[in-house]
Amino acid sequence: PMAVIGEGCIVGANAVVTQGTHVPPNSMVLGVPGKIREGVVEPGSTLENAEVYVARGRQYKEKLRRLD
Repeated sequence: PMAVIGEGCIVGANAVVTQGTHVPPNSMVLGVPGKIREGVVEPGSTLENAEVYVARGRQYKEKLRRLD
């Protein structure tokens, strides 16, 4: 059986979500194996977080410089 990730969830980098796991909406999964923290993500915040992430990437690309 496959894992089911609910709407609005955040799965951390390198988190392991095992087969058959059901992650409720607006939850966060972190760790190996993934531990679920239910209801910690504000509804609708994942899109806002993604937009901020992209904007910061652009800012870093434009303004940071290499220090040798």
